[in-house]
Amino acid sequence: MPSAETDRLWRRAAGDVHGIYDPVTGEGDKARFEAVQKAVYRDLAAEDHVDAVLYLKIDSVVLFLPGSSVKYCGTARDEPLYWPWPESAPSQATVAVVLCLNAVLVDLDGRDLYGIRHGLQTVDTYAEQTRAVRPIPQRLQDETRLMEAIEATVGPLADAGKTRAH
Repeated sequence: MPSAETDRLWRRAAGDVHGIYDPVTGEGDKARFEAVQKAVYRDLAAEDHVDAVLYLKIDSVVLFLPGSSVKYCGTARDEPLYWPWPESAPSQATVAVVLCLNAVLVDLDGRDLYGIRHGLQTVDTYAEQTRAVRPIPQRLQDETRLMEAIEATVGPLADAGKTRAH
C-alpha cells in the first residue's frame, strides 16, 4: 500500500494525542509515540489487512582502520574511500563514515521479521590527521548505486511476495 496512507493514519493518530513532540523543547514523548504507533498499526490491520510494515532509512556507519578501500554493509566490491585530493591519497585511513540503506520489516506487534542493509556511499575519511568530507550536494547522486541498494534490500521481499502469490 502507498506510504501516503500510513502518513494519513499517523497524522490522524498524532492529532488525537495532540502531537508526539513537546512544543517547547521539541523532545519526543515516548509514551505518545508508542500510542500513535499502536493506533496506526491497529488501523492498518483493520482497514487494509496489513500484517507488517517495512521501514527504510539511511544509516551512517563508522568503520575503524578501513585501509584505502572498503567493503561495507553487504557491498560485493571494494570501494575507494572518499578522498578529493588524489595526489595525496593516504594508504591507510584511520576512520571512515559510510552511508547504508537499511530495510527492516516489522510485524504489528513490533517484532523484527527481516532486516538487511546495503552500502550506498563513503562520505567521510579520516587519515593522517586530515579529514575529507564529501559535500552534501555530491551525496547519493548515483542512481545505479541507489537502485542496486534497493534491489539488494527490498528485492528479496518482493520476490518472496511474487512466489507466494503464484
